[in-house]
Amino acid sequence: MIVESSVSTPESDDRVLRVEGLRTGFPTREGMVNALDGVSFDLARRERLGIVGESGSGKSSLALSIMGLVPRPGRVLAGTVTLNGRPISRFGDERMSRVRGRQISIVFQDPLTALNPVMKVGAQVIEALRVHQPRLGRAALRRRAVELLDSVGIVNPQRRIDDYPHQYSGGMRQRVAIAMALANDPDVLIADEPTTALDATTQAEIVALLQRLADEHETAIVLISHNLALVSEFCDRVLIMYAGRVVEQADVPDVFREPAHPYTQALLGAIPTSGSSREDGLAAIPGSPPNLLKPAEGCPFEPRCALGQGKEICRTAKPPAVPIAGASFAECHFARPRHGAGVSASPRDETRTVGS
Repeated sequence: MIVESSVSTPESDDRVLRVEGLRTGFPTREGMVNALDGVSFDLARRERLGIVGESGSGKSSLALSIMGLVPRPGRVLAGTVTLNGRPISRFGDERMSRVRGRQISIVFQDPLTALNPVMKVGAQVIEALRVHQPRLGRAALRRRAVELLDSVGIVNPQRRIDDYPHQYSGGMRQRVAIAMALANDPDVLIADEPTTALDATTQAEIVALLQRLADEHETAIVLISHNLALVSEFCDRVLIMYAGRVVEQADVPDVFREPAHPYTQALLGAIPTSGSSREDGLAAIPGSPPNLLKPAEGCPFEPRCALGQGKEICRTAKPPAVPIAGASFAECHFARPRHGAGVSASPRDETRTVGS
C-alpha cells in the first residue's frame, strides 16, 4: 500500500486529462522495476505541457501508461487516468481502442517503426479515419486523407498518397504520423520525442507544424523530450521527471529563470551556451540514474546531488513536495518558495491511499 497525493494545476472545469498516483512496473527475475512511482498531473484544454528527464526517467512509460499500451509483462499497478471525466485506465482493450485516435492520440519517436512498411501511406491514413468514422465512403476517405497530408506539408499529396513509407524522408514520415494522430481531431496529443531522429532544420519544421496544428485543432499537447530548448519554445508548463517521479512542476518561464530542484538545475547547467567555447567542455551530471529495482530509502537524486550529497536527511527521508509559487512544486528537502511569489495549498495536500 502506497500513500500518494494529487497534483492539481488547471481549474477542474478546464481539465481534459488528469493523471493521479500512476504507478507502472515491469516484473523481472530480480524483482519489479518501478518505471513510474506515483506520477500525478493535470492537463488543461489547449495547454502545451512538457515532460523532461534523462533516459530511464519514466517519460515514455508515462505515455504508454496513459494510452493503455504498456507492453506485457509490464502493467499499471495503481492510479487512475481520467480523460474528459471518464476513468480510461479502467477500460479494457476493446473499449480503449475506441478512445485511442479519437479522443487521445500519440506520435512516437521513430515514424519508420510506427508506419507499416508494406502498406501505402494513404491506406494507413485512411485506416486511421475508417476506424472512428466508419460511415465515410471510399471517395470521402481518400479525399480526407489527401487533405490531411496537405495540412502537414506533404507536397503533391494527390500523388504521394500512393507511395510507401520508404519513399518518404524521415521528416515526411513524421509528418504522416502527425497527420494520422490528428485525423480525428483528438482532445489530447502525446508527442513522444517527435524530433529526436531528425536533423535540426527538420526539427524546427516539425515543431512549427505542431504549433500550427494545435492552434487550428485546439488540441492539448503533451510533449515528451530531453531537449530543454525545445520545451522552452513550445510549452506552457513543464514536469521534470527523475526515477519515475515528478520532482518539479513549474511554468516554463519560472523553471528556466529560477529552477527549484537540484536535478533541474543540473539539467539546465548541461545546456551549451552561446558564449561557451570548446575548451570549456560540457557540464555533466555526475553518476548514473538509480536502480529502479531497489528504490532509494531517501531522495533518489542524493548520490548525484551537489546540494544534498552525504546529508543524512537526503539519504534517509523521502523529500516532500514543497510549494514554490502558485501550484508549482519541487520534491526537495531544501526547496523554498520563490521570493515574493504567491503559494497555493500544497499540490499534494489531498493525501489519499492507493492500493497496489
